[in-house]
Amino acid sequence: MAMSVFPAFDASGEQLRPRLEAEVRRLLRCANNAFLLAANPLAQALCEATDSQNAQSALRRVIENAFQEGFKETQMRNMLLASLEQGPARSTNGDSLRVSKRHWQRRRAEAVAILATHVQRVIGTVSSFADENESAPSDPLETIAELLSNIEPATASNLLKLGGRQSAANATMLALRERLEAGADISGADSADRQLSTPLVAILRAQSKEITGKDPEPAGQLWPLIAQVARGSSDISEIRFELEWLSFLRARHGGDAWQIHRIARSLQRLSNDRSSWSVRALLAQAEANICAGRLEEASVLLDAAGRRCIRNFAVADLAHGSALRGEVALQRADDAAAERLASGAYLVLNDRHFNAYRCQTIVARARLRLAEPWERPRNIGTLTESSFDRLAIDIEAARHLLAGGDGRSSRACASAAFELAAKREYNGLAARAAATLGASFGDLTEKKRTWYLRALSYLLKTRDHSVACDLFALETGGIAKLFSSAAEPLVDIIYEGLANAIPQLRPELSERPAVCRFLKELIESVLWGRRTGEDLEKAIDVLSMDAAVFSQQLVYFLDNASDILHTVCQALVSAGDRARVEYRLDAALRRVPSATQADDRPRKFMVG
Repeated sequence: MAMSVFPAFDASGEQLRPRLEAEVRRLLRCANNAFLLAANPLAQALCEATDSQNAQSALRRVIENAFQEGFKETQMRNMLLASLEQGPARSTNGDSLRVSKRHWQRRRAEAVAILATHVQRVIGTVSSFADENESAPSDPLETIAELLSNIEPATASNLLKLGGRQSAANATMLALRERLEAGADISGADSADRQLSTPLVAILRAQSKEITGKDPEPAGQLWPLIAQVARGSSDISEIRFELEWLSFLRARHGGDAWQIHRIARSLQRLSNDRSSWSVRALLAQAEANICAGRLEEASVLLDAAGRRCIRNFAVADLAHGSALRGEVALQRADDAAAERLASGAYLVLNDRHFNAYRCQTIVARARLRLAEPWERPRNIGTLTESSFDRLAIDIEAARHLLAGGDGRSSRACASAAFELAAKREYNGLAARAAATLGASFGDLTEKKRTWYLRALSYLLKTRDHSVACDLFALETGGIAKLFSSAAEPLVDIIYEGLANAIPQLRPELSERPAVCRFLKELIESVLWGRRTGEDLEKAIDVLSMDAAVFSQQLVYFLDNASDILHTVCQALVSAGDRARVEYRLDAALRRVPSATQADDRPRKFMVG
């Protein structure tokens, strides 16, 4: 119910009217900002009451219905709708109404009062509102099956089999989805007497192979299947969404945070407001924001997904959201909360969903930093040795073996995991395995530095803040001290990471010395505080003169370059020093645009 989302409006009466009008004015002030509007509790209540997934659309609908069709009411309606389009600055202009500012303010106050009255009616009568817009009642068995689909999928599948052909197809799809999410191998599944389309079953089989690690199919091979679907078929939306979900699984395993973000946005577009798809899309977007280090945005998305899960009885998805909150807590160095959230999610997902293994890796990471023991889950034998989840658990086991003093077993386990992760291009896991191998060698040895640099090179392929936050958790105080005497190898790794992630930043051979000098000054200033602001400005001046193309492209792609450098710094320093180092990095990067000379050849700069 909407009143549970916004409990301040549960009571009725005139004593709440001033507060409600204040909340409506606050709502209108952020109406043109989709992100702030979606986070507003009153906007969330309106979305639930109007059954809309878009806060701006819900607000527009409420405003349009709040006023009658008279001349004065039309003016007031247009006045408030302007808040959605041009923002407060445009909506506060009384010249368009040809009235004085004082008269305009009175008219706007009247409009807000009318809107507040209508809002109170809307959010106070959610049940009757839904009933009026409800379609004809469906088969009661299908209704029961839909309610059970997220709790007892096997029972829901049997109920659907009692219906018609479409119900039988839904039952087959539900049964396949249950086996797939449980981590079972469905590579031998067929179209079940043509109840499901052949392309859809092929995509589900590919998802199963990606999860279990059994001969995953090459990327892009299944896209031609869309052309085999008849035009206007009801399966096309489901095929497109499941195909994009397959791409998301591959991006998650590959570890590319930027690609995960792009695919998650595409999933939201393809979800078509279908409840189960929308929850998966919201969780995917939350995971993308966690990988990018945008924890506040991730928390907002997890809250939205949680509300949908509660309405749909989606216990497994709710537990998945709890596991993602555990990853948020890990990045915030709240290891006790991370362990608690992931342990609770594991109790729900164990033997039901493949995300249970992810919960165990979160528990292992938290307990390592808490200096507490951890054991592998007993059902790990059901996974193939090359599956993503099996490798993730093996790497955490190696880290705990090393923390317990068994360096030989740890090195053997981490070495095998690194070879498989590098072969499968699981870059995030390869980085963690390389970091574990480096920690198994003695202090300040060349092998230690080599493996740590290799771990950083794989980390820069992912730009994943979730991997970086505890990559070198076995090193007390971070590993920045290992490179304090000779920063050149670290500079080379960062240089290659920037150039690989942003090809426009790969300079000409003659520009490389100036670029490396700038990166060295930047690293020494940020990590160890050895350079003053003047030294850094001189390096930026030299960069602008001797590497003009690189400096111009750096300004243009500064946000992306900053994200990469933040990922490196997050991995190099301890959690206690992270805030200070990130502040230094932001302050240093803010100097670059103002000190860079503008290029007189903009076309050459843009085309490259």
